Amino acid sequence: MKECKETYNGDKLSHVFFSDSKTLYRLLPPQKKTIKSGDAFKGTELRYDWEEASSKGEEERHAKKIPNMIIAGKNCEAFQTTHKETTCIFAGWGHVLLTSEIGGSSKSLIKAVNFEENVPVPADKFQVPAGYTIQ
Repeated sequence: MKECKETYNGDKLSHVFFSDSKTLYRLLPPQKKTIKSGDAFKGTELRYDWEEASSKGEEERHAKKIPNMIIAGKNCEAFQTTHKETTCIFAGWGHVLLTSEIGGSSKSLIKAVNFEENVPVPADKFQVPAGYTIQ
């Protein structure tokens, strides 16, 4: 499983987290530094997985299906979990998580605004660039 997540500060690339299907790497482009972060058994990103969320029993995890949502043009299955004072909503298409919303004393929303399939990706996207130190 090859995945790559790039984080920008304005228009400058500040952080890259990627899997080459065997190892996880964190790149810090401003410092030209790479940190090996362990084995890539699950990739870099959370998955949408109702089966996993509900496998411990709906009562224990307080997980329940909620109506589908349209996220980035995809008809996404959705579920909600509740633990103590925190409610989380997850929606995905296939196993791709396209939105997660966590509410409680603090709130967080991550939502895809665009989703493209079968896009060619250069092989070097999943390699440590030349000139980077590895820790």
